[in-house]
Amino acid sequence: MIDWYLLIFLFIGILIFNLEKLANSSSLINFIGIKGGAGIKHGTILVWVSLCTQIFLFIPVYTVLHFGLLSSILSSVCFLFLVYVIVQHLSRILSAQPADKPILLEYYQSKLSRNAFPVMMILIFIANIDGFILQLPLAGFIFHVNFSNSAFYFTLFITVFSVLIAGLGGMQAIYRTGYVFLLICGFILFFVPLFLYLKEGIHTVFQHFTHMSIQPENRLIFGSAIIMATIGNLMTHSFLWQALLSISSNYRRSGIKLSIFCYAAVPFSVTLYTVYYISHAYFQHPSLI
Repeated sequence: MIDWYLLIFLFIGILIFNLEKLANSSSLINFIGIKGGAGIKHGTILVWVSLCTQIFLFIPVYTVLHFGLLSSILSSVCFLFLVYVIVQHLSRILSAQPADKPILLEYYQSKLSRNAFPVMMILIFIANIDGFILQLPLAGFIFHVNFSNSAFYFTLFITVFSVLIAGLGGMQAIYRTGYVFLLICGFILFFVPLFLYLKEGIHTVFQHFTHMSIQPENRLIFGSAIIMATIGNLMTHSFLWQALLSISSNYRRSGIKLSIFCYAAVPFSVTLYTVYYISHAYFQHPSLI
């Protein structure tokens, strides 16, 4: 079991890594509006962070449990393609816009009537905090169950960490933090599944997994719901819009491709984790699967 203090020390280390940017930032202007002209590395990390803060991580787990491994992989590929199409569409919308304005609000204000815009403001507000609200209790539950400790201080620390990085540090601190997380996640998402499968044996894992009975589900309803939720979430995500605006127009297309390529490791690794733990649960308690 991982000592929970190691996680806190990790967060503190990342805060220290960003102290210079935090000290030089004094307002939310650095988050709402950022100068354009960022290169591929800068833009890729910002777009990757904006995608990883969404609430899409449950999709691989749900599809593996209800539709099987092949359907899960196919749905992940289709989902990533959908994200790519939407982000490219947003890139074309923003191609002629300045980077130093909260362009999301201006865009919908120009498209909607005066009476409809306040309603859209509420939807935009909910869409931009839903991931944060939902992930905190999820992190608290996982922390309490897997680490056998109170989740209060852990979730409180995550909240403070997020406010300091996004609220005080702005886009530059988010970029530096995202770079550190990209390296950490890249290591975890690649080596941990590899270690688990080699330890148990690849054939053994999938042999146990194939014994799991999968209940048939309505793919059409689930697919339609995911498509609508994805389009709505990305079209109203302020951080994603500002991240796209921060990339230089010459590098925007390449940055989008690289960010989605990096993000693709997340659903596929989650799929591997899910298959492994289902296999492990079947081996330990076959009657529960």
